[in-house]
Amino acid sequence: MKHPYTKFTTISFIIFIFFVNPLSHASVFTLSSTSVETKVKQSTGDTDILILRDSVNGISYNEFNSFHVIDKPLTIYNGAKSSDSLSDQSTAKVIVIKANDISLAKNINIVGFPADLLFVIPLPSRTLSCVNCSFSNVGRVTLAVSTVADFNTVKNTGVIGLLTAAGSGAVRIDNLMAPGLQSLELIAQRIETAGVIDTNLRADNHPQGGQIITTHGRLIVGAGAIN
Repeated sequence: MKHPYTKFTTISFIIFIFFVNPLSHASVFTLSSTSVETKVKQSTGDTDILILRDSVNGISYNEFNSFHVIDKPLTIYNGAKSSDSLSDQSTAKVIVIKANDISLAKNINIVGFPADLLFVIPLPSRTLSCVNCSFSNVGRVTLAVSTVADFNTVKNTGVIGLLTAAGSGAVRIDNLMAPGLQSLELIAQRIETAGVIDTNLRADNHPQGGQIITTHGRLIVGAGAIN
C-alpha cells in the first residue's frame, strides 16, 4: 500500500467511535544525532517550543529518537530566522517529524507561516498514537508508520516521495480536533480510531453581516478530508 504525498480535496468528515487509552507521562523530545539544527526549548511555562531545521526546497526534515507531546502543548516556530524576512528561505511548507516513537496528546500549534505536518515512524512494528491531540495553523496532517526518504535524499531531490506502510505498524487516534484542517492522512498497516475526529471549521453569523470564526460556532464553513 503506497501513498504519494499529494494534495486532497476538502470534505466534511466526523468519526464517532469509542476507545480509551490515556497517557500520563511527561513530554520527551530526544533529538537524533543527525538533526543538529533542530532545537527544542522545554519551558516551565505554558508551552514547549520547537525550532525547526532550515528547510530545503520548502521541506524541514527533523529527526528524533523519541517525540512525545504529552505534558504541555507544543509551539512550532516556522518564521523567518534572519532580519530580512523577504529573502529568508528557512521557513517550511512541509515539516517532517521523523522518530522511532511518536505520541501526541496535546495541542500542536504552528506560529509563523502555516505548513503541512508529517509525523512518521520508519520502524515496522511501532504504534503512532494521537490521543486527545489537536492542531492549529496547520494545512494538513499526515500520521504514518511507513518507509520515508532519508534527509540526504530529500535534500538532493526536494521530494519526500512515496510513503509505504511498514510491517505491522499502527496509527491510533482517540479524539482529534483540528478545525479547518485541509486533510488528515493516515498511513499504516492498521488504523485504530476512537472518540471524535473533527476537522470542521465553525462560525456564527455576525450581527453586522458576514460570519465570524469561533470554536463553538453553529455553522460549519469548512472541513478537511480524512484519507
